Amino acid sequence: MGRKLTQEEAKKKSFDVGVRMVGKYINKRTKTKFECPFCENIFVNFPRSVWDYSVKSCGCINKYTQQTAKNKSLEVNIKMVGIYKGSNIKTEFECPKCKNIFSCTPNAIWSQSTKSCGCIRGLKLILTQKEVQQKNLNMGINMIGVYINSQTKTEFECPICKKIFYISPSEMWSKHTKSCGHCNDPSVGDKFGKLTIVKIIPGKHSGCRVIAKCECGNSWTGSANRLRNHRTKSCGCCNDPTIGDKFNKLTIIKIISNYRGDKSNIEAMCECGKIWKGKFNQVKNNNTKSCGHCNDPKIGDRFGTLIVVQVIPSKYIGCKIIAKCKCGHLWKGRYSALTKPNNQTILSCGNCKLYKNGKLTSYISVSLGRFLPIYAQHNYKFDKKHITRCVDWAFVYKGKKIALEYDEWYWHGYRIPEDKKRYKSLIKKGWKVIQIRAHGNIPTQQQINEALSKIEHGRKKVTITLKGWGQGQTFINRKKKDTINNKGIK
Repeated sequence: MGRKLTQEEAKKKSFDVGVRMVGKYINKRTKTKFECPFCENIFVNFPRSVWDYSVKSCGCINKYTQQTAKNKSLEVNIKMVGIYKGSNIKTEFECPKCKNIFSCTPNAIWSQSTKSCGCIRGLKLILTQKEVQQKNLNMGINMIGVYINSQTKTEFECPICKKIFYISPSEMWSKHTKSCGHCNDPSVGDKFGKLTIVKIIPGKHSGCRVIAKCECGNSWTGSANRLRNHRTKSCGCCNDPTIGDKFNKLTIIKIISNYRGDKSNIEAMCECGKIWKGKFNQVKNNNTKSCGHCNDPKIGDRFGTLIVVQVIPSKYIGCKIIAKCKCGHLWKGRYSALTKPNNQTILSCGNCKLYKNGKLTSYISVSLGRFLPIYAQHNYKFDKKHITRCVDWAFVYKGKKIALEYDEWYWHGYRIPEDKKRYKSLIKKGWKVIQIRAHGNIPTQQQINEALSKIEHGRKKVTITLKGWGQGQTFINRKKKDTINNKGIK
């Protein structure tokens, strides 16, 4: 984008292409005034259109002469009687049908989009006063005003309600308009529901607006059609709520907003002692009968193995709770999940199945049990002095104590040296070790059987490495990234 030109620079640039700029220069995309180099007329155009030679004049180069324009009009059987100024400038022509003079653009005549003054359709034909009276009499129309032409509005009497209204004769003669449009307007004193009309405001074309007084003393302004169609029966304030009104379990104690009628926002007290806020029409139409929290549980309530320790009310109905399971794990969820039918009710935290011998394990580790003997023990404590020391699975196979350890890359990838020391200590105590290195998957029955056969033939430790081991991040790496991200956020 280049530098904006000054007024003098723009004038000089226009002069170089042979056109004089006489208007104020703003930018090359904003129209301004120029002087035609041929006829010296002033015309308006874009500076860039003049500078790139797209526009060279005001259009006078393409103008026909008076005689050429007349000859072109005669070719379509219409005589030009006015002065030709341009193809898009109106001038006078003589109608070939009724010989009346009418104005039109030469382009419309030459393209034959206009072939007469309109007398062919009988719209613009100037009739005498007697002819007009006879035409109105034949059609049952009473024209009160003076007839000028078919397009000039004058006074007519409505054939239905006898009111006087203004309209063009052509509209009445073509039967596009059959009445004044106010025949069904109400009158002062008419009553609709609780509203009595005190003033009528006629519309421009049809219908009207009214000012009505309600039985409660307030005024209402609106379309008469709303009253006639029974869409409006009162001012809207008659249904305003009042403090102390009771609807089912709710008693209104405060009106928050000042909207008319049912749209008012209210605050109500429920029988359970809780506050409810909402629209008045929800209470009035029995869509809302209580605060929605009457049946919420209390702290200490028991559901199966869960004991409620915290209640979190929702905005509209029901609540969320935090409950403690007998295994010590916390459960969070909606109260409705605890009160479903018996076959769907939640009675525990869901993690109780993962507690084996008092220690939390994983679903993958538990699923390994189907490949092992029935008597295999999960989370077996092999050291009585150190209660926390245990193996994932322990069982006896052909007289040999076997410890099966499932090492997930996420948790064991950063402590491989520690695991080696641990397995050495197990071997010193007489255990045979099967180590499974994995990343979210488990070995097959065949791999377990092959490992057992190797131990049977004298191996003290067998390692099964599955696909995925060594891929992805470990717990320590993720912890470091989270620490760095938190420092960046601070």
